[in-house]
Amino acid sequence: MTRKRKKTQVTLELAVTFITFCLLILGIVNIWVWGHAQIAGRSSGYEEDRLISGSAEPGKWPSYTPKTLEEDWVIIDG
Repeated sequence: MTRKRKKTQVTLELAVTFITFCLLILGIVNIWVWGHAQIAGRSSGYEEDRLISGSAEPGKWPSYTPKTLEEDWVIIDG
């Protein structure tokens, strides 16, 4: 009877480990796909900005203005 219980425990542990491993891999793949979608979404705007920045027309450059550092962005220790 003891041998049967050990086999059952090993089977349950293997099933839980396999499910956990699959969920971990699925999460990593989803983050990877999301990251590539972000890069693809930003690349067209980046290319357009490069063309605008290279033009000689007044008022077209700079097309990007960085955000200013405000007090909300700063981490204040304690």
